[in-house]
Amino acid sequence: MRALRRAARAVLEAEPWVVGALALAGIVEERFLLAAVGAAALFWLMGLLAGVRRVSLGAVWPVAGLAGLAALQAGVSPLPERSLLEGLRLLAWVGVFLALGLWVRTRRRVNLAVAGLALLGLALAGAALFTVNWTDRKLSFIPIDFLMRLPRLGERVHPNVMAGALVVLVPFLGAWWLFNLRRLGWAGALGLGGVLLIMGGVVVLTKSRAGYLGLAGGVALLPMLRWKRAGSALVLGAGLLAGVLFFSPSSPLPREMLFGSSLQTALQGREDIWRQAAFLLRHFPLTGVGLGCFGPASDVLAPVPGGVKATPHAHNLFLQVGAELGWPGVILWGGVMLALVVEGCLLYRSSAPWQGLGAGLLASLLAMNVHGIWDAVTWGTRMAFVPWLIWGVCCGARQILPDRLKQDYDS
Repeated sequence: MRALRRAARAVLEAEPWVVGALALAGIVEERFLLAAVGAAALFWLMGLLAGVRRVSLGAVWPVAGLAGLAALQAGVSPLPERSLLEGLRLLAWVGVFLALGLWVRTRRRVNLAVAGLALLGLALAGAALFTVNWTDRKLSFIPIDFLMRLPRLGERVHPNVMAGALVVLVPFLGAWWLFNLRRLGWAGALGLGGVLLIMGGVVVLTKSRAGYLGLAGGVALLPMLRWKRAGSALVLGAGLLAGVLFFSPSSPLPREMLFGSSLQTALQGREDIWRQAAFLLRHFPLTGVGLGCFGPASDVLAPVPGGVKATPHAHNLFLQVGAELGWPGVILWGGVMLALVVEGCLLYRSSAPWQGLGAGLLASLLAMNVHGIWDAVTWGTRMAFVPWLIWGVCCGARQILPDRLKQDYDS
């Protein structure tokens, strides 16, 4: 039995690499999603049968409930092809979340995981140059002519989708940089700082106003967590200065950013889509209309005046979840958010370097949900995997606390 358990533990070490590789491949080729879900289930069953103790991760129960609801709902969806694809995508990244959480058990692995997320952010920022469908229809004072002349590679990515992925990563990595400057050394600090500048620059180039708001919210929380009163005063002063600059009649800043006609049109469009989502949630409160079915359902049941086809998502994260999964989905998604906030607070209250993880998780959640007021790209899109990676790393690192903290830190 001991030999069997040792063998099972050795095999389970490969879980995050196998499941993660298959899930990442599923971003490009959707046929890999089923393989990722199957591999995650196989690894989990192997651990149970071998009697290997599985660590209880924070947020695991609301995540499991959300995954179960999505799987059940996909089986009764009016458009099973769409729902099956979205269900597999969600289950694949839940599998990665669990695998990462069970793999991150030492400080060295935490460092490796954060370094991997930094490389991922750099790769996304680099890929954005050649995959994003850049537009100059808004915020014309930001020049992107050189980007529009670059060759396009692969499937087009909407600027708001890329911005939504990056604004989740930037505050998390920014917190790790801010809280661990001495530990990183000059080379590590310069390297990670450069990655953050590149990612932030790409967010600016996307011209995503929801991305700007999400990034501002997440980044503003970092000095408040790092320096508390002094940081709060700094953020308050910066907020007052920004308010004066933007709202002053003699402001030198381009007023198109807040008051341009493109913004008014976008807000009107958002209101119409939010009404559609609220209509669907009101009429399908227990089941929703089905994963991936928001666009077709709203076109048929709640069309926009003028015959304009609906967008594929609700442009609001909670309304998107509610329209597709009903109130049970909203409750479970809210439970996931609440459990992650608890995990972030527990990490933040511990010692270095874990404080950086906790602050990063809290800032990342704030950025995602501020961005989620206006958009829903972290649900049901190819880029929706990014938050699950951060959550898995942080929930796994939290399992080291408090008993193993000193032993691991001194190793």
